[in-house]
Amino acid sequence: MVERTVEWANKVADAKKNCPKLESKLQEELKELRKKHDAGDCNSFAPGTLVLLADGSTKPIEEVELGDRVVATDPETGGG
Repeated sequence: MVERTVEWANKVADAKKNCPKLESKLQEELKELRKKHDAGDCNSFAPGTLVLLADGSTKPIEEVELGDRVVATDPETGGG
């Protein structure tokens, strides 16, 4: 049992030693993935997408202002 405990302790020590290397490699991989899959401006909707306002009118999404009341349900499912 002592032998297995020492073996386990050595594996833990090796893992701790390699963690900074692994973290650095993961950070580099993440940076490369972000370059490959750039989301641009991260807009969920294309400019010109019409938004249904609470009064029944519509306006392009880029014209929606803070305080505008919009309908926030999915017309197909009724979910919100």
